[in-house]
Amino acid sequence: MDSNIKVSVIVPTHNRAHTIRRCLDSALGQTISPYEVIVVDDASTDDTTSVVKSISDERLRLITMPSNKGAQAARNVGIKNAKGDHIAFLDSDDEWVPEKLEWQIKEIARMEKPCVIHGAGWIYKEQENTREIFAMPRLNGFVYKELLAHPGPLYPCILVPKKNLAEIGFLDEKTPSYQEWDVSIALAKQLDFVFIDKPLMIYHVHGGDTISKNKVKEAEGWQYIVEKYSAEILKNVGNKVLAQHYSQIATFYLEAGERQRACKFFYLAYINNRVDGRLLGRAILALSGGNFFPIAHQVWRRMKSLGLVTFARLGGKI
Repeated sequence: MDSNIKVSVIVPTHNRAHTIRRCLDSALGQTISPYEVIVVDDASTDDTTSVVKSISDERLRLITMPSNKGAQAARNVGIKNAKGDHIAFLDSDDEWVPEKLEWQIKEIARMEKPCVIHGAGWIYKEQENTREIFAMPRLNGFVYKELLAHPGPLYPCILVPKKNLAEIGFLDEKTPSYQEWDVSIALAKQLDFVFIDKPLMIYHVHGGDTISKNKVKEAEGWQYIVEKYSAEILKNVGNKVLAQHYSQIATFYLEAGERQRACKFFYLAYINNRVDGRLLGRAILALSGGNFFPIAHQVWRRMKSLGLVTFARLGGKI
């Protein structure tokens, strides 16, 4: 095992006074010690910083941001201040299993080259007090095309060389959600991925946001990534995969009650995969709210509107 590997753990946090200690205990209690644990407080208004300061450990560093900038900005601050050569991420309401870093460092030594090391996880549903395996994509080797087709690992499962994060220009702070998917796509152009078939983390599901808000956020994040990489998606995995992305975005919007936005992306899905006529029906139903025939003519007119087909084939916006 390479004892020279120095892992900096980045923990962005905002108003997590009730969970941050559990999170930090799991990072500081690893069977192979991290080089440092950097908590970046994103302008919390509760006792989060007080809890962090109450923990006496020379490996623990606290950086406070003057205003709330979001988790991606906080992670970037942590990365840029890190002294280690590898970066691991941990969200302040989640935790690692004790052997997480040990298993990942063993894989680095085995591979003998820079890689993105990731793995499986547990999902813990707090309201139900149940735990089950969190299904993660088993990504191994050169996985750029796979990541253009579907989301990748979660942040708390990732271990990556710091220099590669710098080479991709750090994390995109505009990404609304699926932020680790965005960074995984960028890293996959440079590095192979290695999957560890063991749970590395415990992802805590708790109350707070409404289902509607969650679905809108999911849709906007997926939309942002697909629009960002649309040309690469078309080039590497084709129109049908782009159509699947648009259909997923539309489904999220529909579940959130955003019918107009759902209709738009069902249009785009149909245009990129005309073989599947069900997509057109979904677009009509999304717009009509079930009043199929009065709206059908309007939908067909929209399908033929100027520029709609051209932009959709390019994977662009309408």
